[in-house]
Amino acid sequence: MSWLCVVLTALLVLDALRLRGRLAACKEAVADSEALVYRNYRLIVAPGVVVDKATAQSAAAFAQAQGIEVLDLVPGDLPSLPAMELMRVLDPVRFRTDRFARGRTAGHALLVTNDVLERANAPHMMPSDAVAFVHLAAKLKRYACTTTDLAIVPGLRAVKEDLDCRLAVLREARDGTALMALVVRPCVMALLLLAVVDSPLWGALALAAYHAQPLLVLGRQRLHPHDVLATTLSRPLMELWRWIRTVFGRRRPLPELDVVEAKRPEYEALIAGDVERFFEPHRDTCPLCGSSDLRLQVSMPDFYQQKPGRFCLERCGSCGHIFQNPRLTIAGLDYYYRDFYDGIGEPVFEIAQGHDIKPFLGRARMLTGWSQPARWLDVGAGYGHFCCAARQVWPQTTFDGLDFSDNIDEAVRRRWVNRGYKGLFSSLASDLAGIYDVVSMCHYLEHTRDPEAELAAARRVLRREGFLLIEVPDPECRLGHLLGRFWLEWFQPQHQHFLSVANLEKLLHQHGFKPVVWNRDEAHLSHDFVFAVLIFLGTLTPVPNLPWRRPLSKLEWLRFATACLLGAPFILLGWTLDQLLAPVFRRPGLSNTYRVLAQRVRYDTGETL
Repeated sequence: MSWLCVVLTALLVLDALRLRGRLAACKEAVADSEALVYRNYRLIVAPGVVVDKATAQSAAAFAQAQGIEVLDLVPGDLPSLPAMELMRVLDPVRFRTDRFARGRTAGHALLVTNDVLERANAPHMMPSDAVAFVHLAAKLKRYACTTTDLAIVPGLRAVKEDLDCRLAVLREARDGTALMALVVRPCVMALLLLAVVDSPLWGALALAAYHAQPLLVLGRQRLHPHDVLATTLSRPLMELWRWIRTVFGRRRPLPELDVVEAKRPEYEALIAGDVERFFEPHRDTCPLCGSSDLRLQVSMPDFYQQKPGRFCLERCGSCGHIFQNPRLTIAGLDYYYRDFYDGIGEPVFEIAQGHDIKPFLGRARMLTGWSQPARWLDVGAGYGHFCCAARQVWPQTTFDGLDFSDNIDEAVRRRWVNRGYKGLFSSLASDLAGIYDVVSMCHYLEHTRDPEAELAAARRVLRREGFLLIEVPDPECRLGHLLGRFWLEWFQPQHQHFLSVANLEKLLHQHGFKPVVWNRDEAHLSHDFVFAVLIFLGTLTPVPNLPWRRPLSKLEWLRFATACLLGAPFILLGWTLDQLLAPVFRRPGLSNTYRVLAQRVRYDTGETL
């Protein structure tokens, strides 16, 4: 047991040094406040917080001098445990430049420009409680993704933390990891107790490191909590009391149930009839080559939303094309897309899109050495995540987005796209003819009903020397056959066509494009095994709080909680396998995704215009 104590001691010390480094990187909001800049900002405070005019004026002058549109004001005497908790979830060095980082807050006050508040549709919002304040901070970061920051304000005094609503605050602030945060703390304390009992000497060393963390983190810093010594001496008792008050607090974090219940009548009406009406008749020929040699590739239910229905993918024996058969109708698409990317599903989608910027940057860099794009159109832009990230590679480029949902309007409000077009690409292409240097379709083509029509629309929209960038799942990935229906990229019922490299190359030539770069290695997304585990766990238990399903019984809730608990080690194992095997899978035939950059060419000669 002594070796475990040594490891635990080392981890506690390293964690303290990590948090100390982050806290040292926090700026102090001290500036010349003679210039009357406060009128450009709105001060938003949490209940019970008081900010005097001189402090607000100084902070506003600091924000303007730093080019900050949203500034979170951290009290100079923020208590030790909340201060350490804030540094665990926020890296001040990366926070401002990380375009998709969730907005974090010390929970006291925000300085926000009027422009950001207007675009966020919150010009007169004043949070009614701590939960609403945290929600607003997270929201505002999206509207000022590179101009949001935090700073320590010496003149601002901290208010007492309301432990009765801390669970609700954690739920709002932790991106769905509130349960993990609550589980980790008692586990660490139990481990320390076990270490002391089993090996008193080495266990005492680990316990001392645990006690010393507040001093190591907060000693001689810009932040000056009044409770550092008390927290250092009695930390286990303080942590235990804080944990108990959090778990059994009066304010329960279940606001989403109101949304679910409000939508329940809507879904009851939608599925009152047979879901078969959402499907077209089964077709007997391949949509690409017309062959009647079709065979079942895979069949599965809706694993992701658990809406009713079963979906089949068939493979053409002649050309190898895989497609959804029978295909969803327009009404079916509307039903299965509903509340996936917006509504109830929006928070999860935002987390999934924003957790890693590297794939977006990889796509944008495909143009390096081929073009200096002035105008770029992203088709299937959604909220504009790709366009927002691509500005980091092409800061002078104008990025526009097109999507058939209202999400594109939100992308404009966030300024993640310069201009948004709402509708079907094939219908809008004539109005956009010949004005773009680049058209991108990243994880879009597989969702469409007619990929050939989309390629024809792209040719129409591009200038004569323009480029088309496509990224799609690779149906030749061996893991797709190994994992079967648990392979994420099948993604039923949304993915309707799976174009192999050979089939896409053929279609590109037919529609006036010449492929110039293929990427079947870097495009790989390292998530096959972890999502296979998640999908499998989802088959074991119904997901709670879905308006298209009846409310769960107590027994079903117990099944769900048990599946989450027992499945956690396997999720970690799946993620570990994905990371370790990523270099192996970044090669043709193993990669789950590929990209192609193609240039618009003459139909007759195949030469670039």
